[in-house]
Amino acid sequence: MSGIKSKSIACILLLIWTVHVSSSVGAETNHHVSEKQTINVGLIIFPPFIQQEENDKCYGIAVDDLTLIFPADKYNVNIHCASPSRIYRNFNSGLIDITINAKSTTSLQSDVIYSEQPYKILEMALYFRDVVKPFKISAIKSYDYHGMREQLESQGNVFTEFSNTKEAIAVFLRGGCDAILSYQLPFEHYLTESSKNRGFGSLNITFKKESLISVRTYFALNRKNKRANELVKTIDDYFISLSK
Repeated sequence: MSGIKSKSIACILLLIWTVHVSSSVGAETNHHVSEKQTINVGLIIFPPFIQQEENDKCYGIAVDDLTLIFPADKYNVNIHCASPSRIYRNFNSGLIDITINAKSTTSLQSDVIYSEQPYKILEMALYFRDVVKPFKISAIKSYDYHGMREQLESQGNVFTEFSNTKEAIAVFLRGGCDAILSYQLPFEHYLTESSKNRGFGSLNITFKKESLISVRTYFALNRKNKRANELVKTIDDYFISLSK
């Protein structure tokens, strides 16, 4: 009888141990599955790639690409878009893990890792009225325009600063400035939008365009994020897979 009793106790202890181990493994597995990496993305408003709704929600091609690169089952991606000066300030202070920019941007500190794969190629141009130079040029605060600002200033032109592209374009279209230094895509976007809404673009405004340079943009990763190298590899691998 004592032998049977001992075997019963042993079976019960084995059952308890098995349930405990299974529960522990299950808990660890569930914890692993639910654990997602949080990524804070800051994007400069740049139609049509990056736009902002009235409720501050960001949308556009770049936002769509980010949701594909970092799927929701693996990452919690927080995306906000703002003016260049705010994005640069938040990136440099470590509040932003990822942004999109050109490698020549001086407003980003040196602790940045750029993707190997370029994202978009942008065309920059000077739009101007037929007036006597030097120009009073509308431009965005914190943009160095890849050396174009300095070059135009050396020719005697004077810059008037604005916080965002839409405001800079509106002032130019109103006649408040002689010219505007701008990327082609957002300028044409706002001009078309304004014309549809019977805004400044519908006025009888004539101007000329001088194409300047083409600029490659890249995903910029903040070195203050300990997993920056891992994130930039994820980005590069995604675009490499698209080219195959």
